[in-house]
Amino acid sequence: YRTREEIQEVRSKSDPIMLLKDRMVNSNLASVEELKEIDVEVRKEIEDAAQFATADPEP
Repeated sequence: YRTREEIQEVRSKSDPIMLLKDRMVNSNLASVEELKEIDVEVRKEIEDAAQFATADPEP
């Protein structure tokens, strides 16, 4: 097992999403605020889809 700190370190160094976010910010392709807005929108869409899936009767 890994400690919480080890997991966070691995994620910060090898998480492709975080690496892309850093590259986009450093290249001025997006701001931190824009990326946070996108993250909020995506999480909401996922939550809505999950609620729909659990509320929908099975076929």
